[in-house]
Amino acid sequence: MTLRLTALLAPVLLGMLSASPAGPVAWADTDIAAGAPSGATQTADDEGDSLTWGLAPAPGDGPERANYAYTLDPGQSVGDGIVVTNRSSRAIDLDVYARDALTTADGNLDLQPAAEQPTGLGTWIAFETSTIHLEPGESTTVAFTVAVPPEVGPGDYGGGIVTSVVADAATGAVTVDRRLALRAFVRVNGELSPALEVREATVAAPSGINPFATTAAKTRIAIANTGNARLVPTVNVEVTGPFGWLAAAGPTWVGEEILPGSVIVQEIEVPGVRALGRVNARIAITAAAVGVGGTGLTAQATGRAAAWAIPWSLLAVIAAVGPCAWWLARCGGVKGRVKRTGAPPP
Repeated sequence: MTLRLTALLAPVLLGMLSASPAGPVAWADTDIAAGAPSGATQTADDEGDSLTWGLAPAPGDGPERANYAYTLDPGQSVGDGIVVTNRSSRAIDLDVYARDALTTADGNLDLQPAAEQPTGLGTWIAFETSTIHLEPGESTTVAFTVAVPPEVGPGDYGGGIVTSVVADAATGAVTVDRRLALRAFVRVNGELSPALEVREATVAAPSGINPFATTAAKTRIAIANTGNARLVPTVNVEVTGPFGWLAAAGPTWVGEEILPGSVIVQEIEVPGVRALGRVNARIAITAAAVGVGGTGLTAQATGRAAAWAIPWSLLAVIAAVGPCAWWLARCGGVKGRVKRTGAPPP
């Protein structure tokens, strides 16, 4: 059985703690899609000093890593570690645990809340300790094991190694939970079956003040990853008028990775649409399977949406001009009849 750790970009090791309401997890590793650092936050605690710590994968025999990526067989396990460094001027206490990853509706990678128990990759990771205490400038390596259950099916699984503040060690005052994490991905060997579907699609094309101008149709598309591979979707939308006339194409949209089981919602605006009573949107999606080692596989999905697009301004013009045109035509007809029915010449 073969184990492969995929080396990515050099890690960004700085993460900072704040005593503000908890939000999405802060990632200490590199933003893979953008190739830029992500996840650093900073605010002052109640004593005016910042609590700061850094994360990095434990050094190994291969190149430097930004996060964790493994290819494993069902039933296989691997040992690893995470290096935690206190960059603050005071001691800190941290929880260490794992959670499942998910792609949020707006397309961002996030982790389950601390209070929510994992059911996937987060359950495969066991740590030698769940809490650590670090003096100023101190570093420690927390060892952990990733063990794939024998019954697990093939495909991509996402999660994260999380550190979170427990208390301010100087005062003992508990802060609001703030988390800093490193990404972890496992590809379980076996047949990959990339698949996706359009769960929901809507379109709207409001008419403007100018009755002869085009408008921008707004489409809203829910895309679900129903396969077992991480997918990067490419979406094209075409909007037509009645009977397929007057087609207008929107810009090609390329999304971020969607984890298996996740659903994202994307809005795409299509310019140059004429609101002439009925608009129809045709959606075509091609998604490339990505992940540890890549695959070269793709998946396709299509969707449709329709809506009434009443040209109110054009109807107002017709309502205003129509009676005038009818009156002028009638007057012209009356004059013609008067000329024809006049007295005969002597």
